[in-house]
Amino acid sequence: MPEQEPLLPKHNNPEPLPVLPTQRTANRLAAILAALHNGKLPTQEQLDLLFGSILSLSLFHDLGRRTGVLSDRGRVVLLDIASLLQTFRELGNEKNGNVV
Repeated sequence: MPEQEPLLPKHNNPEPLPVLPTQRTANRLAAILAALHNGKLPTQEQLDLLFGSILSLSLFHDLGRRTGVLSDRGRVVLLDIASLLQTFRELGNEKNGNVV
C-alpha cells in the first residue's frame, strides 16, 4: 500500500453520524440518574421510558444493513445491547407493569 493512501476506507455514500438524544430525553435521563444518586430507584414507567428512548436512537436503527459505518463485530455488539435492553424492558413490564 502506498504511503499516501489513507488508513481508513473511503465511503462513497457514508451515513450521517448517529443523532444525539433530544433535550427532553437528556433531561429525563438526568432526572433518573439524579434519583439513583440520591438512593431512589426509578419506577417501572421511568425505566420503560429510558429503555425506549435509548432503543429509539438512530444508532439502533437499520443495524441489519451493511453500511460500512460499523464493523460486523460492532453491529453484533449493538444488536446484543438492543436485545438486552428490550429484554429488561419486557421483563420489568411483565413483573411490575401493574404496580402503581
